[in-house]
Amino acid sequence: MRNFFLSSLTTPPRENKSLAAQLGYCFVVILIILIVISMTITSAYTSVLEQDRSDALQATAVTAALAISHTALQEGMKFPMPASTYIISGHIYAYKINIYTKAGNSFLRVYTSTPADTVSSNQYTLDGAGDEYRKAFEMQEVVITARSDKTGSYVAGVAPVIGVEGTVSGLVEV
Repeated sequence: MRNFFLSSLTTPPRENKSLAAQLGYCFVVILIILIVISMTITSAYTSVLEQDRSDALQATAVTAALAISHTALQEGMKFPMPASTYIISGHIYAYKINIYTKAGNSFLRVYTSTPADTVSSNQYTLDGAGDEYRKAFEMQEVVITARSDKTGSYVAGVAPVIGVEGTVSGLVEV
């Protein structure tokens, strides 16, 4: 006795069924190829955008640090240049710039470009500054780091500020 299920798998479809099976197979193969290509292009595009953003943050941090080099970092100081801007989805945003001086195991903010109505008048310390901040201060390197606080999480470019004595007197965070 013949097994009906096995015999139907071994006999090829004929006429219209054959054409439909071939078209269905081609459609599935083309769909898989398009999905793979789309994922590859998306990941390449995302990595290029991340690198471009990282480069822009580093350049802005270095420019801001150079603009205030050889000046005294003190509370209430004025930043000598306008904040740089970037564009996301057609909207123009200004970079937020914070300037810190070393205060024991932390950093004390002496300047912020955030409007005065959203910043408390109390002193703000950067508690638990990561190794990237210490590296920027001690090794005089520009770093890109992720940080979070009460207002949210963000990526920041951090550059050392060279003081009058030729040593690092603080950090610029963009």
